[in-house]
Amino acid sequence: AFNFQFDLPWLVSACPGLKSVEHLMVVVGYSSKPAPFVEQAAHIGLGGRVSHHAVALPIAYGSHHTKAFLVEFKAGLRVIITSGNFIHCDFNYKTQSIWWQDFPPKDFGSESSSPFEDDLCDYLAALKLPDQAASQLQQLVAHHDLSSARGALVASVPGFHFGPKLNKYGHMRVRRLLSKEPLPGPDWRTASQLVMQCSSMGSLSDKWLLQEELAVSLMSSAARGFVPSVRPSEALASPLPLNRVHLVWPTVQEVRNSLEGWAAGLSVPAPSKNVDRPFLHPLYAAWGGQPSGRMRASPHIKSYTRFLGHQVAWVMTGSHNVSMAAWGQLQAKKGQGVGLSIRSYELSMLFTPRNEAAYRQHRHHSFCCHPMPGQGLPTCTTQQQEQVQFWTMEHELGRQTDQGAGFAGTNASDTVEGVVRVMLPLPYSLPPQRYTGQDQPWMVDAQHEGLDLLGNASNRP
Repeated sequence: AFNFQFDLPWLVSACPGLKSVEHLMVVVGYSSKPAPFVEQAAHIGLGGRVSHHAVALPIAYGSHHTKAFLVEFKAGLRVIITSGNFIHCDFNYKTQSIWWQDFPPKDFGSESSSPFEDDLCDYLAALKLPDQAASQLQQLVAHHDLSSARGALVASVPGFHFGPKLNKYGHMRVRRLLSKEPLPGPDWRTASQLVMQCSSMGSLSDKWLLQEELAVSLMSSAARGFVPSVRPSEALASPLPLNRVHLVWPTVQEVRNSLEGWAAGLSVPAPSKNVDRPFLHPLYAAWGGQPSGRMRASPHIKSYTRFLGHQVAWVMTGSHNVSMAAWGQLQAKKGQGVGLSIRSYELSMLFTPRNEAAYRQHRHHSFCCHPMPGQGLPTCTTQQQEQVQFWTMEHELGRQTDQGAGFAGTNASDTVEGVVRVMLPLPYSLPPQRYTGQDQPWMVDAQHEGLDLLGNASNRP
């Protein structure tokens, strides 16, 4: 289990199956002390079966922010990547994302490795865990066939990454991946829009966010090809219009009216010096939450997507907030050239129609470590790879209702004229609702007047 924050007793209460595990490995940041974990493990009956490993953070202001699980079952391996800390309030009162997929053991038909396996093993090695723990994790992953991964892993690892490692992590990894992905149509290059949604913001500049780095990476596509970092100003033929960029960030009223009231704002910890920047204000859009019925569940999810109308080119979610510490900043160093400087450990997943189509054709698609009674082994339904499109679930459910068809099945997809339309459960509307004149962005260090819905003041002790 990898995370920024752990409440072990709560985690076991929420996942009672952990009480019977042979071994629980906890990986946290360097500042975390092992004593509380040892004491808590003994108190809840896991004494001697919990090991604690603190990851070194070599660069100031970095963190081990990854939120993930590797769970070994007799039948296979489950990989889980989420946006939530393993604490009570994160999974009971907030909006989070969770991706998980089960993978079977390798057999005679498996390749020796796969891109997803290589990327995951590379990230685990970068943690620099003690030899025994590192070996256990590497062997666990290597024993399973991860070639059916439904998306691509996007990792961030602290350090200055240059040369062949320049495009391996952070936003340059995203730039490389998206440069291979075709856009759904000819209008997308000039008309599509970008959403960046997060629960924390670093100290941003207009140059880094919009002109040369993050937005350039997120707006990459096969139509443009890969844009090398050495000339980032050439990435966009012209500056990305502000009306095509949405930074989804909760308003003061959304925090005040949330399930936790003002207390929810402590988990949206960006200070005014980061939030109240003039170039950011035209980008702000409210959280909303209406499509998922999560208007009052404060967002702790982190998500990114490119869209046109109700169709989505790709979606990415995981632990990455909008910050240079998470995504990295391009810098030039004497003798090393241009490199990407990253401060924190992060893990996210990028999902594209092309990856989804390959998954649906894979012999291990729908594999589950714990299949339902009577459920047989998965079989490929077609010999030819299907065309896949991503659409918002809000739009697709409305379309099906208009046609007199209800939502059926758990695959959240429908086939229209030979095209598989996959419904994405985005928690906010596309396009997100821009701030009105009365809206103010939440700033954790600002003074907020009045009582929240729970009757509490924002400045109470």
